[in-house]
Amino acid sequence: MVDRRRFLGLAATGAAAIGLGACSSADPGTAEPTPASTAPTTSSPPSSTADTAEGSTTTSTTESPRPTIEPPETAAAPFGIGVASGDPDDSSIVLWTRLVDGAPGNAVADSAVSVDWEISPDPDMARIQASGTIETGPDTGHSVHVVAGDLDPGTVYHYRFTALGERSPVGRTRTLPSPESGESMRLIVASCQNYEDGLFTAWRRAVEDGPDLVVFLGDYIYVRDAAGSAVRTHGAPAPRTLEEYRRRYSLYTADPDLQAARGSLPWVTVWDDNEVRSDYAGGPGIDDRTLAAYRAWWEHTPTRSPAPTAEGVTIHRQLSLGRFADLWVLDGRQYRDPGVCEPIVGLPGVGACPEMAAEDRTMLGAEQELWLRTGLENSTSVWQIVAQQTVVSDMSVTFGNTVAVNDDQWDGFPAARRRLLESLAAAPGPVVLSGDIHAGMTAELELDGNPVAPEFVTPSITSALSDVANLGLQFAASAHPAISDIDTSDHGYLLVDI
Repeated sequence: MVDRRRFLGLAATGAAAIGLGACSSADPGTAEPTPASTAPTTSSPPSSTADTAEGSTTTSTTESPRPTIEPPETAAAPFGIGVASGDPDDSSIVLWTRLVDGAPGNAVADSAVSVDWEISPDPDMARIQASGTIETGPDTGHSVHVVAGDLDPGTVYHYRFTALGERSPVGRTRTLPSPESGESMRLIVASCQNYEDGLFTAWRRAVEDGPDLVVFLGDYIYVRDAAGSAVRTHGAPAPRTLEEYRRRYSLYTADPDLQAARGSLPWVTVWDDNEVRSDYAGGPGIDDRTLAAYRAWWEHTPTRSPAPTAEGVTIHRQLSLGRFADLWVLDGRQYRDPGVCEPIVGLPGVGACPEMAAEDRTMLGAEQELWLRTGLENSTSVWQIVAQQTVVSDMSVTFGNTVAVNDDQWDGFPAARRRLLESLAAAPGPVVLSGDIHAGMTAELELDGNPVAPEFVTPSITSALSDVANLGLQFAASAHPAISDIDTSDHGYLLVDI
């Protein structure tokens, strides 16, 4: 267990440090984001002495300069929605593109297409380290997922594709450090980018921050109908078929600022609810719409996961970020139980009911819970960074005799939350990163009154916060001293230095 004093002390030590802050824009409809003045942050003097897992150590926090990253050029057909990379380890990475023709989402051909790929340590692709040819076709939306292997750890690479006589822009990516490495890493943690609520300029700023990895916690697209008044429009009703989901993804991914981040940085991505339908839960059986949503996510994501089937697809995973940190990426949607309590008329959330507290209710499912608990117990890294979609902190609010709960968050799964906190309490250096609520927040997670881990909630890239939800968050922050800071106005992302 890491108490608050030890966490703040470790945040002042070099390679064993985690410093979190946010880069934000009060108005995502503006051309450029501005640094947040009230963003959650952990700060300390330039050097400090702190107890680490290896003993008492004094380490300077002098940072090496962050790299200057040049985003790839905006692409034309058949690479109009760009290139991307993701799910890196220390020797391989997934390279992605999807071939589209003309308007976002239009099929490039009615048959299979051969795609050549190349990866190089050079921006000008002078030395080709690996290459190959892959065939893609209509059954996968002409998407391409290539695992480029035999790469060096902690190394920047450049890559490109060639298809139908055209060559893609050159993308940039990076492998993870070796498990024994003590090198520092910088992460961007983000979620919630409703196309209609604003421009994606925060992504251009994210590239300028020189991160090594993007961790995206869901709500990449929104499946709502086109709004009557918006910064820009979806231009179509909520998707229900695979082709409609493809068009929605292509609309988002064609955005030049989002393309810049996808083409410049490796991503680790999970979905939340809005990639499927608002506040959806999993459970046995997958209907046609849900399977279409899963397949469209896969077709547009640089992921190692296989193509989804009627049984779903495993998207929770663990990554080693060197010897100081493990990253645990959870799936809080496919295996969760549905809500069981009734909404409260005129108030945010639902009224807490006895059924909500049932011991067998789950957010992650038994298999994923066991995987996480066992992995945390066996990890030897200083930090266990648990990245997942929804807020773990208690945000319930009492109105007279009624306890109002946002049951889409962990508040709706109190027994499952207790099991999660017990797993975190038994792990070295737990830190929780969350999203979904369209607000920035810092809090102390507690178990039986004892601190377990800090939780940092990323604001949204663009997604707006309703007046009712804003009111609920303000009530929650007032009711729970463990919530130390909340920002319901700024947009942006978390910047995590390890």
